[in-house]
Formats: sequence, C-alpha cells, structure tokens
Amino acid sequence: MSASIGSIAPDIELPDHTNTPTRVSSLWAARPLVLVFIRHLGCPFCRAHVAEIRAEYSQFEAADCEMAVVAMGDVAAIAAFRKDLSLPFRMLADPEQRAYRVFELPRGGVNAIAGPRVWWAGLKATLKFGGGKVVGDPMQLPGSFVIDQQGIIRLAHHSSNSAEWASNDELLRAVREAHRTSGNVSQEAVSAG
Repeated sequence: MSASIGSIAPDIELPDHTNTPTRVSSLWAARPLVLVFIRHLGCPFCRAHVAEIRAEYSQFEAADCEMAVVAMGDVAAIAAFRKDLSLPFRMLADPEQRAYRVFELPRGGVNAIAGPRVWWAGLKATLKFGGGKVVGDPMQLPGSFVIDQQGIIRLAHHSSNSAEWASNDELLRAVREAHRTSGNVSQEAVSAG
C-alpha cells in the first residue's frame, strides 16, 4: 500500500496519550484528519514544529479537522511531552515505529539529520525550544498527511531532512480541499481560508 496523494491511507491502531487504543481510521471518520509524524521526543525541530501547530491550533479547529501527532515514545513519554509543551491535540504512541513504516516515512542519512543544511535551523530551534533525550530512532524523518472522510490521502509530505515539514498553511489548504471533495462540506471550514 502506498502512502501517497490519492491513495487509501493505511489504517493502524496505536494507544493515545491516555493509553486509549485508537484506530487511525476512527479519527478521519467524521472529518478530515491531520496526521503529523515527528522524529523523536527530544528533537528540537519536532518541539518547534508542534509549538507552531499549537500556536495556530484555533485555525485547525475552525477548519473542522481532527489532529493527531505520532511519536516514537511510549504512552508515558508522549503524555509527559504533551503536558510539558501544553499541546491541545491528541498524541499517539508508536515506540516500534509501525505507523512510520506503513506511512512509508524514510530514515535519513547523516546529512539529512544533522548536515550543513540543518545546522542553523537546529541551533535556533534548540535555543528556543530546547532538546531532550532521544527516544526512538534518531535517523527517522518526519512527515505529515491529510486524510479525508473516505480515507483518501489529500496531502502526503515525506520530509527530506530533519528541519523540514509541511507548513500549517499547506495542512489547512489540504483540509479545506478534503472538505470540498468529500461532499460533507462545512461552509465555515471552507470559507475559513
């Protein structure tokens, strides 16, 4: 199964930050799902990324979508991460990286993780958001998906390096498109952009 635009999204069950088993398809059943994969819980880039989402979370709520962030930590680790960063959205624990594999998110080489193209961004992210202990595979690259109510992937962003991810604007555009194409259009969600 390919995790690309237009394909049916893989379905997998993972525990959320409250240890509730959560089937990913249940999250896209009623409205589009924004599914964000971060590298590891100590990654300064990932802390910056979820902080960006948190800062504009009201726009995601206004767009009428579900949001979930997948991380490699266990339930206790993701719950602590979520609390520490005051994240309002659901987090899913994937310590064995099963979802990373089925959504075809690649591992990066040294240059993609810590090469010259990411040094400056890494320093800025570390100074602003800190870092922490690596929990999971430090070579794993992040990614983002928007999935409509039929389970069709409307945005598939496989990051090319550790400092690169889909912007909030890209994610929100894909959510609005998912509403338009699903036939289950919320007028407020469509006009919000």
